[in-house]
Amino acid sequence: MSIRKQIVKIPELELLLTEKEKKLAKFFKCPFKDEKCFFTTDLVKRFLKHMKLHQNHKEFRCIYCDLIIKQSNHSKEEFISNYIAHINDNHFQRIFQCNLCIYRAIKWEYVLIHQMIYHPEQRSV
Repeated sequence: MSIRKQIVKIPELELLLTEKEKKLAKFFKCPFKDEKCFFTTDLVKRFLKHMKLHQNHKEFRCIYCDLIIKQSNHSKEEFISNYIAHINDNHFQRIFQCNLCIYRAIKWEYVLIHQMIYHPEQRSV
């Protein structure tokens, strides 16, 4: 069973989240926020379909670690699949999300430390 399937969603708590927090909680985020694209999803197929809209790009910068994935000699499909594989392989285990930015961590304590350092005035605990 994958880590994601072990996460229990509590509907009552989900109602308390703002729209921004709901979007931040999604695992896959479009890397083209500079182009005002704020698409997010937890579904690989939906993310793959969305990324095809950005076919004119020759490289993708990982939203989590800034690694640049280049198209090189790959087909567009392989290029997008490589990007998704990188996100899954390197960031999937980070299941705890800061509610103020895209920071993710493998332990909730790391998110609290992150918030104390980067969001000291905005932290909501």
